[in-house]
Amino acid sequence: MRANLPPSTNRVGLHRLLHVLESSEPSEATDIHQCLHEVATQLPRRSVVVLVSDLFLSPEDLLRSVREFRQRHCEVIVMHVLHREEVEFPFSRQTLFRGMEGGMEIEADGRAIRKAYLGV
Repeated sequence: MRANLPPSTNRVGLHRLLHVLESSEPSEATDIHQCLHEVATQLPRRSVVVLVSDLFLSPEDLLRSVREFRQRHCEVIVMHVLHREEVEFPFSRQTLFRGMEGGMEIEADGRAIRKAYLGV
């Protein structure tokens, strides 16, 4: 967990939240399930949880985390964030793809893998 902001219902709280989101940089791999478990144990019952994520985790871990919040009678909103290049996949030549969280690198012909990546 990189930031923990106190609950707020005013503009200052919103600006703090937006600043934290805007200044976030990808780094090492995150055990999101463990982070969400920590958050769930700290929240009061009947909270609203907004998860903004790239969702690089297994569907089972995501469902397990959501269930944990729901057992505490929390409302859960999940927002899947994608970069424009993940949606459009504009690569048409030999390109070096770098993983943001694992340091993995792959060099591939963008045109050759576009259909498989986009599922079309």
